[in-house]
Amino acid sequence: IFVNLFSILLYFALIEFVDLFYQTSWLISYVSALILSFLINNFFTFENKVFDFLVLKRFISSNLILGLLSYFMLIFLVEILSIGYLISQLLVICLIFPLSFFYHSKLTFNIDRIRN
Repeated sequence: IFVNLFSILLYFALIEFVDLFYQTSWLISYVSALILSFLINNFFTFENKVFDFLVLKRFISSNLILGLLSYFMLIFLVEILSIGYLISQLLVICLIFPLSFFYHSKLTFNIDRIRN
């Protein structure tokens, strides 16, 4: 949840204070949140004591797919349904977060499953 709050605040700040387009702001906030998410999840949530490139590879590959899904959902909500950029981003996060957490907890950060 901390990472999602960070992402929303960065997204908002980039649009409102830096005057970036919402799609560019999304990309910057998404990549920043991914880095933070990997570090927090790997070392604290799932208590992996080492940096494992296989875990990082799985994390990045799954988040490319989730990122594309998030991006197109955001575009659909803003451009087609005319929902504000911030509400749209909150909706996307609420829809993607459970899917992302479940996937990463079962497949990405499960070291025993990866090694076998």
